[in-house]
Amino acid sequence: MGIFMKKGKLHIRLLFYYGCLITVIIFVIFFSFYFYVARSLKERSSQALNIIASTVSARLDDTVKQLKASIGEQKRSLITEAAAKFLADNSPEALNKMGATQEIVEEMLRLNKIQAKMRAAIYEEIDTNVSDEECAQKTFSYVRFDKTSAADTTTDDAADDTTAADAEEEESQTDNKAKAEQFLADAKDDMEEAASAEEYTVLKCSYGAADLNEDDNSTSMDVEVLKAADKLKNKELADTVVEADSGYYVIRMDSTDDKDAAKTKKESILTQRKNDKYSETVESYKKDSEWKINESEWKKVQFDELYKAKADETETSADDETAATGTDDGTGTTSTDDGAGTQTGTDKSE
Repeated sequence: MGIFMKKGKLHIRLLFYYGCLITVIIFVIFFSFYFYVARSLKERSSQALNIIASTVSARLDDTVKQLKASIGEQKRSLITEAAAKFLADNSPEALNKMGATQEIVEEMLRLNKIQAKMRAAIYEEIDTNVSDEECAQKTFSYVRFDKTSAADTTTDDAADDTTAADAEEEESQTDNKAKAEQFLADAKDDMEEAASAEEYTVLKCSYGAADLNEDDNSTSMDVEVLKAADKLKNKELADTVVEADSGYYVIRMDSTDDKDAAKTKKESILTQRKNDKYSETVESYKKDSEWKINESEWKKVQFDELYKAKADETETSADDETAATGTDDGTGTTSTDDGAGTQTGTDKSE
């Protein structure tokens, strides 16, 4: 009986030891698998952009074949040289942060070249016919005045109490319509000369028939001012000050058929057609392709630091010179509005 009891206890101990051993083995296998998966995910994270680039590249390659926009061996050689120079010109730290390698930089340059060829091929499909009516432009000059300005009520006593002066300033606004009317009277003989004498700036605005509609207005000018200008004849100065939400305007029609502005407008229309056609084509590619993004992987891709190419010193000097010569000194120098919502120069608003 005692022998059987000893054997039974021995079996129980063996089972216990085996159980512990199996548990340890399971834990070892589990943690080994865990660390393997973690390392694998980290490696896959660093390759996330490469995978996306490869997918896009494959899609673009198919499209390029359709558009017959292949890259020749000579261009590939130039791309390889450019990529090598890029790597040589940057520090290992910067390259590591950008994840830049010879292969990746070459692929980026290749895709940029393909995109340029694709754009050129897609642009060939647009309708380049623009009617004279569609691009016809009128151009007028104007000087704008703010509707109100602070009245000069400063006294010796008020100077000692700036807080009271600030509070009073809000209540001491004067209407500038009288100033605008005085300038209108002075500008009847020569608008530019009058503006120069009074240190106002003459600006120009070009517009088309469609801009007279509030919803279709592509300029930065108030429609009320455009409609007032549209009633004027060539070289005619408006006999009254035009009031709009943005201020008071003294206007003069310079040309009811501005050929240069019409040429600029035509280029703008064609550019818009090209952009629309390109966007439409790209959207069709997206619809024809199945894109699946692993969100958990994509979240690991960060864009904390941005790098850009250094500007060439000669280019920088040229830009500075251009900026200097393009500055309006507020002495009546004529500036222009290109009809696309952008005006150059500033007006003297008082």
